[in-house]
Amino acid sequence: MVRVFRSKKGQEGGGIELTDEWVLVVVLSVLIPLTAMIFVGFVTGYQIVSNSYLADVEDTIIQTRFLNNPDCFAYQDTDTGRIYPGVIDIRKFKQDVMDACYSVPEDYTSGFFRLELKKLDTEKEYVPVDSQNYGKQMMRQGTESENFFVLIMDNGRLDSGQLTIRSKRE
Repeated sequence: MVRVFRSKKGQEGGGIELTDEWVLVVVLSVLIPLTAMIFVGFVTGYQIVSNSYLADVEDTIIQTRFLNNPDCFAYQDTDTGRIYPGVIDIRKFKQDVMDACYSVPEDYTSGFFRLELKKLDTEKEYVPVDSQNYGKQMMRQGTESENFFVLIMDNGRLDSGQLTIRSKRE
């Protein structure tokens, strides 16, 4: 027990006494809210970072669909039915296949994609294909592009090529 204010008469009554319990209450009333604020700050920061990762994961899944799905642009052998991931069937690299592969409304404001394909040996560029919502939204700055080295199946012949996928996420 500590006496904070002592009377002028010495040891006779009066004054405020700080007991061990009182000190504990004061310290805990400061530490508990401070700890809670720090915890909430960490959780909020983690949620913001997690949400940005989720958008990247969704884009990666869609890009994988373009490259590996036979309903999109992946080559599928007609005799065996085998799908060749990373091999682009040039007969499928058309706008109507893109519309069926990645069907979104024109006012969809999440993922916008443009696929550009070129042969590396001849530098021949094919007509790019766009997602249905690409036209209006891609005029804005901030598009990202990712290059994939692929094989191009053209009339039974394999050529090396590069697929550039331009994307933007609102």
